[in-house]
Amino acid sequence: GSRAFNLSGKEPPPPIGTIYVLNLGTGSGQSALITEYGGKANGNAAPQRTLLLDKKLYAVSIAVDSAGNLYVGYLDSAFGESGGRPDAGNEIAMYAPGASGNDAPTTVLQPDTSTSTTLYPIFITFDSSGRLVTYGASTVDENAGNAVLTYAAGSSGPVPPEYAFGFQSPTLYYPGPSGMAIDSANNVYLNGTFKEGFSSVYGLYVAEAAEIGNPQTQPSRIIPWNSHTKLSPGLTTDVAMNASGAPFIGNVIKSGSGTATTCQAAANVYAAGAGGGSTDNPPLRTLLLDGIRTQGSDCTNSSNRLDFYFPEIQIYRGSALFAVDAFNDAVAEYPSSGHGTVKPQLRIAGAATQLASPVGLFVTSVSGGAEARPVTGVGAPEKTLSNNHFPLAKGKST
Repeated sequence: GSRAFNLSGKEPPPPIGTIYVLNLGTGSGQSALITEYGGKANGNAAPQRTLLLDKKLYAVSIAVDSAGNLYVGYLDSAFGESGGRPDAGNEIAMYAPGASGNDAPTTVLQPDTSTSTTLYPIFITFDSSGRLVTYGASTVDENAGNAVLTYAAGSSGPVPPEYAFGFQSPTLYYPGPSGMAIDSANNVYLNGTFKEGFSSVYGLYVAEAAEIGNPQTQPSRIIPWNSHTKLSPGLTTDVAMNASGAPFIGNVIKSGSGTATTCQAAANVYAAGAGGGSTDNPPLRTLLLDGIRTQGSDCTNSSNRLDFYFPEIQIYRGSALFAVDAFNDAVAEYPSSGHGTVKPQLRIAGAATQLASPVGLFVTSVSGGAEARPVTGVGAPEKTLSNNHFPLAKGKST
């Protein structure tokens, strides 16, 4: 007869299906390229397919829903905003599963004039019920302007969001956000530069799931960027969540000066939890992403668009940390449980990969669905502002 047996330990994540990578190329997002790789791709691997994006609009983010539809966030200009508010020409285009070459989008999510809703899709993610979440502005739920927008699954055309929320203080100000993530309980984590009066405030701000329709949301948790948390404007990028709900915040550790400066990509890990007020504590651990580093003026030149995306991270199924390397044209996977210098478990790089200034990625399971959370996107290039205002895009500072 058969013999029963038990398995112990954590269940491994499902095999990787497809790795989608957004490449800016040489057009700062115009004529961008999406390259797709199989889950076992490694080394100098050619993409399984490529998708050419809009020649006039600026691609800034990608995501894949549970049906395998590919979403691309577009800005209508290099900044996509005016006076800190989103432009009316920004949109989110949806491409059919398997789209390649010059395939056009099947549908487009557009601004809704009846509710003064505009989009600022520098990040796109999905909540646990498949609703699309992105940045924008709206009067829905009595919001007065910039907000986080939640759309019904499959929304297209000029439709209003189902919900919209904004923080009472500090407020969203574009192009300030540098990251967005949603945990398994639908709490929303926003990372970047916010506006408070005439000054800028930097940090990770959390809105509880119940607040998605509240225009005066109070942050349930704040991780400020300062010397305690080891996060600094100009050196901090986006946020991702592991299976335990611990936020990982991408950043750069800089050493040296001038042309001898070295920038090492890293990810700081903080205690899990959507509440607790201001948790102004050091990171529990820091992962130094081996191989993702650049040296010289690249990481000190505030006009270099690639600096705004270094590093961009995503955690696949709560355990594997993926990062794109905009300076070295590479994608790498690391164990998210690591500490100190962590070696890549796979690294896609080389001429055959067609990677060209990669700045965003999305990883799906072998079923083709959007199993990874959060979606990692990219932000708009920073502006150079007066000394009275910090440059806001991607949390960067000159």
